[in-house]
Amino acid sequence: MAFDAEFQTWWDRLSEENRARLKMAAGDDVLRRATTRLLLQTACPLGPIGTRWETPIGPMRESRPEVAWSWPEPVRRFVLSR
Repeated sequence: MAFDAEFQTWWDRLSEENRARLKMAAGDDVLRRATTRLLLQTACPLGPIGTRWETPIGPMRESRPEVAWSWPEPVRRFVLSR
């Protein structure tokens, strides 16, 4: 994998608690808010993938932006392999 060395350096810097949290989260297809935050705060070499859309609200067709995050598959595979 292209990022193996970078992923390993990042993984080695993580605490045992953070590694355990990521291992548990990687088994889930949904990237939860806490896991997204953990990936960003620990400077994961390949960050979460964000999708943004607007949802119309009210009679004036105002919109409210919403965001969903998903696992970058190389990160998820790396975590699951540990």
